Amino acid sequence: MLLTQGATTSGAQSILSKYDRLVKLERNIDPVFRNRFFFACVGLLVPLWIGWSAQNHHVDVKLTGSSHIESLPGKILAFSVRVSNLMNAVQRVEPYLVLPATWRTLSKPAPFDLPPAASELRLITLSVPAEASVGQYEVRYGVKDTLAAEVTLGVTVLAVRQLEVRFLEGPRFVVAGEQYRAIFILYNRGNVRDDIRLTVRSSAGFAATADSMTFRLGPRDSRVIPVVVRTLSTLPEKVQDVLEVAARMVQDSVTIVRATSSVDVVPRAARSEDQFHRYPLHARFRVAGGEGASGTQLELLGSGNFSGQSNDRVEFFVRTPDIQAKSVLGQRDEYRLSYRSDAFELYAGDRKYDLSPLTEYGRYGFGGGGRVRMGDVTAGAFVNENRFFQPRQPQQGGFVNYRFKPKTELTFNVLRKEDLQERTMFSLRGLLPVLANSDMDVEYGRGLSAGWNDGAYALRLNGYERQLAYDVRVVHSGAHYPGYYHDLDFKTANFNFAPGRNIRIEGYYRDEERNLGRDTTLGYAPRDRFYQLGFGYADFVSVFYRSNIQQDLMPNPRYRRGERTLQVRSGYGFSAGNVLVNMDYGTTRDELLGKNNPFQRLSLALNLRPGEKHNYNFGIEYAKDKNIFSDEVQERISASLNTWLMLLHNIQVTTTIYGARTNAVISQTFYLIDLTVEQSFAWGHTLLFRGRQTSFTPSALGPDRSYMVEYSMPIGVPIERIKTSGSLRGKVIDIESGKSLQNVLLYAGGSVSITDEDGEFSFQALKPDTHYVQIDMASVGLNRVPTQVMPRQIGIKGGEESRLDVGVIRSAFVSGTIMLYSLGEALPSDTARQAFLEVGGHANALLELSSGVEVHRRVTDNRGRFSFGDLRPGQWTLRVLDGNLPPNHYVEKESFDVMIDPGERKQYAMRVLPRRRRIQIIEEGKTIQQAQPTQEQTPDLARKTCTVVPRNDRSGFVVQLAAWSSEQSARSAARVAEKLTNATAMVERIARGFRIRLGAFKTREEAEAMCRRLSNLK
Repeated sequence: MLLTQGATTSGAQSILSKYDRLVKLERNIDPVFRNRFFFACVGLLVPLWIGWSAQNHHVDVKLTGSSHIESLPGKILAFSVRVSNLMNAVQRVEPYLVLPATWRTLSKPAPFDLPPAASELRLITLSVPAEASVGQYEVRYGVKDTLAAEVTLGVTVLAVRQLEVRFLEGPRFVVAGEQYRAIFILYNRGNVRDDIRLTVRSSAGFAATADSMTFRLGPRDSRVIPVVVRTLSTLPEKVQDVLEVAARMVQDSVTIVRATSSVDVVPRAARSEDQFHRYPLHARFRVAGGEGASGTQLELLGSGNFSGQSNDRVEFFVRTPDIQAKSVLGQRDEYRLSYRSDAFELYAGDRKYDLSPLTEYGRYGFGGGGRVRMGDVTAGAFVNENRFFQPRQPQQGGFVNYRFKPKTELTFNVLRKEDLQERTMFSLRGLLPVLANSDMDVEYGRGLSAGWNDGAYALRLNGYERQLAYDVRVVHSGAHYPGYYHDLDFKTANFNFAPGRNIRIEGYYRDEERNLGRDTTLGYAPRDRFYQLGFGYADFVSVFYRSNIQQDLMPNPRYRRGERTLQVRSGYGFSAGNVLVNMDYGTTRDELLGKNNPFQRLSLALNLRPGEKHNYNFGIEYAKDKNIFSDEVQERISASLNTWLMLLHNIQVTTTIYGARTNAVISQTFYLIDLTVEQSFAWGHTLLFRGRQTSFTPSALGPDRSYMVEYSMPIGVPIERIKTSGSLRGKVIDIESGKSLQNVLLYAGGSVSITDEDGEFSFQALKPDTHYVQIDMASVGLNRVPTQVMPRQIGIKGGEESRLDVGVIRSAFVSGTIMLYSLGEALPSDTARQAFLEVGGHANALLELSSGVEVHRRVTDNRGRFSFGDLRPGQWTLRVLDGNLPPNHYVEKESFDVMIDPGERKQYAMRVLPRRRRIQIIEEGKTIQQAQPTQEQTPDLARKTCTVVPRNDRSGFVVQLAAWSSEQSARSAARVAEKLTNATAMVERIARGFRIRLGAFKTREEAEAMCRRLSNLK
């Protein structure tokens, strides 16, 4: 052990001593010599490295363009490389291409020869699969057996988000009150897996739900979407419900794809409609009370016309007595009556009376008036007095209006008031368009009051452009002008600018000043200036800045204060509701006292719509500020809950709960609970109960409770029998079983009806005219037909009810074949007879099946088959109209008498046989040398098949002779037929030769007589 350690130590010392000698030697070497030695070594190594590379790197490969490209799925990519020969000899280049999985090249790289020291461009095209996922891919191109001769192209497949939704199947119609199911299919045509959101909407407002409204769909995947729609049973008439399914990706909220389906929702055949025109009247009986007092109230209202043939309208309203003093849920008494027609209007009672902005903008009172229209001129007047205040203030007004053209009018107004003194006003008002989408309302008025004569003017300009909407208003009223606006200078302006799809900029300005003459008896000369400017992005966020300055303009002002507020709103909407958050931060400053009072308000509003039968609104608000007079900090928090529920389809429950608490030196609490339950009955009556309780503390009175019970019913007062329309009723019956058929759809005069469980249908309000009733065959069932020919004509008379019963029976079926035969060898037992050989089906033969009332026609197919379906049972005749026969052939039996029973299927076989032609031996005579004709000679007309067929325009019949093998023979025969019959002949080309159409006969009997005449020719 000691020896080993000593030996090791000795060796280490020897190595260290050698290293020290080398270091001393290196230090003694001249630096110039050292540098020359280094470059000499490099000079010797470089030729060696070049030679080694030349032996191992014969070909060089470089990309000619960018080393990275982007592509969409399903596209064709192309890039080029430069291949260079680094040798002085011809090189055999064997390229290779390495692609990602499932990628394909349009042409595989092929070997080629490269001349010495030459370069060549190679174009590579490849296909990116349509299902390629988003990501980074590498494509490598290189040369075999050559080191470092390879390039790599980076390919980025971009994300594609593309959806497609299609309608698959659904019913054509559905009975009102029932639900139907429509099937859609959604495709993810993109290459990104994403969450999909659906929106389902019914154009008729029906409740429509899919099995899932949000789901995940992978690239190139699909999903079947069944949608269930629940219709309403209270539809008065047919409704076409267009169901729309919209889909969008969560990551791409802009692109939305849609598909629609259409279903006719048909109301069930209802009870017999009233044949009288009735004036619609509604009655309500109300009981309201609270805190030991109660009262009853009767309310009658009507709105309609007294004649179904005019546009006149009579409206009246009566509510009595006044019970508002006995309960906060009671109402004041009210009386009014009006009559309106196209030419004039009369009214009286309690209502709002208005004239113009500078005279009377709107006053609730009791009085009467009217207006009359004569072409472009309209004039009117009214008188009234205030209803609920003392002393009574009579008022009379009138106007004359002239309408130059649409949106261009001029009106003269006059108004007279009587209170403490008499006041009279006149004004001239004009409405005119300024720009294409802008209107201006301008008015000037003068008023007389207690010896004063003062004026006023008002102007309003509003309109919109593509991205801008605006409204500007200016009102100035003198200190002694006695109109609706009095002693006032008022200016407002607001605009809404949308520079982008989801971006909006809003602004509002108001400046209001009163007591323009600085009358010291009024105490104040108030001026209120307010402006607001805000920016918003969609419904997600909005920021507003508000400033409000209120001051007294008297020489010794009593107040001057201002408020500055920053408001931030944020909202978000989702499929089942929305949420809104509002935050206000501001300061109120008293300029006279030099005090700043900061305040803040936070509020949250939430709306939830989890289903079609319930809705919830929740709100909460917190506010903190300082009393401007007492410097007391006070906090206030309030919350509210509103709910709406539909129970059992006819009970509505509405609830409002509100509470607020203010914390200060004296804490205050207030709450309100309001509950309403409304029951709707099938016969149109409703019963309503409403209860309310309020409480304010501190208070010595305790909670305040009120209630109300109300029963309402419609009343129709018969005026006259309806003569402008009639009705049609009937029943659909299965003739064989005697049972009524339910859910059978019928059409008449553009209306639609469906049979009930008793098979009854009804059409109400059909115009007096001739209508055609059609039954929907798909709703009757398979292999069924009406016993009567449909559509059925029926006359409708005004004020009367017609009836039509429809029978349904099982349909019959007739089919068969027409076979073509040729002559065979003679029969062994009878050499005079020959056998017929079946050639095959005879195509393109025209057949007719007629019952004397109905006519059906069919053409045989290439195998000679024909069929007649959905036939009414009874007696029919089957015959061949146009056999389109080959030469020297005839139909063995051209017609059949067919008697078919319900549900029976019959088949018939027809044969087309060749004619036997006689050979006549002529006695031997002289031989005459004559050139042989090149075409067939004209045969005897009596040997040709004669058929009677209708003309193309169905105005008569023609005789058809067939067939000739050559056109020359047919034309020669046509000339012979014209000489023999004095009828016009025409030659037509057919599939097997030529035929002749002869004459134009009014009746079939005349044509058949001509056929017999031709067959008797010798």
